[in-house]
Amino acid sequence: MPHTKRVIKPAGFFVRTVAFVIDFALASGVGILVGQAVGEAAATLVGLAAFAGYFILGPVSTPSMGKRFLRITVVGTDGGSIGFTQSTIRFAALAAGSVPFFLGSTLALSDEHRQAWHDKIAKTYVIESPFRDRGVREWGRLAIGREDWRPSPFHVMPQKRWPLGLALAIPLVLGAFTWFVLVPFLRLLIAL
Repeated sequence: MPHTKRVIKPAGFFVRTVAFVIDFALASGVGILVGQAVGEAAATLVGLAAFAGYFILGPVSTPSMGKRFLRITVVGTDGGSIGFTQSTIRFAALAAGSVPFFLGSTLALSDEHRQAWHDKIAKTYVIESPFRDRGVREWGRLAIGREDWRPSPFHVMPQKRWPLGLALAIPLVLGAFTWFVLVPFLRLLIAL
């Protein structure tokens, strides 16, 4: 295997979480700005559409800002770019899996390829960027498509799995924290 076709490693859970928080903040900001520009009548609907558009269209063309900052990217299970349909399915599954305190996302800890629930449904991987830690010449050849970074066959290196019970405990801890700490704190702030 040529030296340019390095081992494909899945992105770590905590790196993915930070990238999601960055993207969520940016998408919320875009949604709020677009909603305010449209006016009161359609602000919520247009704001939600802009929010969803950020998460759906982002992985299709290029990594989102959070993923780009942390040098990770979303690819199909074959190593290719994902399309609009696959990205839409991934976003819908992410939204559904986020309802019970991000249970669908924390299950990535117990998967050897770090696939969250939405990655399994959409048949995607979140991997460390192929442009990560490359020299300028090598990066340039990869960027213009002169060299392919994908090994053949495409294979993501398995990672150590967390016990399923521990992965399931994280949403429970988040839920307890929200209910017993965050909600009373927000009530106290509102009362002031």
